[in-house]
Amino acid sequence: MKNIRFGIIGCGNVTEVKSGPGFQKAEHSELVAVMRRNEGLAEDYAQRHGVPRWYSSVEHRPKIQQAIGYLQSRI
Repeated sequence: MKNIRFGIIGCGNVTEVKSGPGFQKAEHSELVAVMRRNEGLAEDYAQRHGVPRWYSSVEHRPKIQQAIGYLQSRI
């Protein structure tokens, strides 16, 4: 079975301990992109969680949606 790839738009505090780690731990699931309005915090989140791509604007949404699905925690 192929992995389901996810991106998170709005990677704040809730995703630190709930959804983010859940995507990483779930079988056949892969977190491939995150977006947060604060560029520095988006990059920091991505680096700490091993996420290969990060963005700081919803204008990049088409790039984020290259993942098969995404979780919108807040915009």
